[in-house]
Order: sequence, then structure tokens, then C-alpha cells
Amino acid sequence: TDFAMKVRGSKFYVSNDRGHHWAGPYVLPDFGQHVLTARTNYQVVDSDTCRLFLSAAGVPLSEGEHGRTMMIETNDGGKTFELVSWLTEDPRTFEGAEPGMPLFSLMPGVTTLDDGTILAAMRNRVGKHKWCDVVASTDQGRTWQTRSRAFDHNNNPASLVDLGDGRVVVVYGYRGQPYGIRGKVSTDAGQTWSEEYILRDDAREWDLGY
Repeated sequence: TDFAMKVRGSKFYVSNDRGHHWAGPYVLPDFGQHVLTARTNYQVVDSDTCRLFLSAAGVPLSEGEHGRTMMIETNDGGKTFELVSWLTEDPRTFEGAEPGMPLFSLMPGVTTLDDGTILAAMRNRVGKHKWCDVVASTDQGRTWQTRSRAFDHNNNPASLVDLGDGRVVVVYGYRGQPYGIRGKVSTDAGQTWSEEYILRDDAREWDLGY
């Protein structure tokens, strides 16, 4: 319970005293990608096993903005990592994708339900079209299927929270006017979503951070 990890780009740091002291940086493999653009996003399974959700660019920036999310796993306490799966198809194959335009599916908000299903809310973009799909894995992250579209025409990363009573909440920044924080509720493990709830609508500008 005292463990913490920070991941940034291709490096990670670990703490065993709730962030008071840190060890690292340690370098992650590139898994054959042009560059890792990872942010902190992990799930501890046991003392030796940890899942990390990393984004990576498969092409140089000169060929267009690109990003895709993979799940990697360590089973030896962080000494080695293996690529387990990609959470979506390559965004370059998404409908409407063209060379040179922004194409990405990254920054997932991840939660695990009581039955072991892993849900991830994906920040997607093809050109000017921006949306959030929820993908699901029922085999510990080995394979993924798109379960629903949580919201459309918005490009802020979403957070998923399992309330533990059969409800899952998705919360996200709303970058249209009025700027703020909004959310939806699912009672069927992310297959459908309620109407949108406005939690705050008093942000000063569109960039609400992450």
C-alpha cells in the first residue's frame, strides 16, 4: 500500500514510502515504436506483477501527430517488461484518417470491475473529430473490444471510476463553452451511459489540463 510509480515518456520511477523517496529513473523498452509518450497509468496486481498503459508514436512527428496505447506487464518486479496488447487498432486505420492529420487513441482512464473486466476510456482524434470510446478486456488485458462511445466532439482525457455498487462513472473536462467538468453514469459496465451531468461550468478557459 506504500508503493507509488511515476511514468514519463520512456522512463519510470518508483517509491516504496508513498512518494517521500524515489528510485530511478529506469528506462522502458521502446517495443519497436518511434518514441514512447507515456504518462503515469498503472495497475498493481501483486508484489511482482504490474500493468502499465503506455502511449507510443509509431512514426516521426514530421509524418503527423500519432499515438496509440499499449498495455505492457512486468512479472518480476519491474526488471523486465513485455508487450501484452494494443487497446485499439492503429488510429491510421480509423475511418476518415489521412496522412499528416492528427491521429491518436491514447491517455486512457482505466478501472477494473469486480468481475475482473478492465475498462479504459480512450481519448481519440482523427483530424478535427474528437471523441471518447470505452474499450473492455475480459481476459486480463490480452484482448480488447470497443464497448461504447462515452461522449463525442470533445478532446479532454476521461477518468473512469467504479463505484462498487454496479455503477461506473466517467468524468471529463468539457472544452466547449461553458468550459468545465462533466460526467456520465453507466449501470451496465460501460455499455451505455446516462445523460450528461454538469459538475462545474465556471472554468476560465478551454484548456482544463488533464
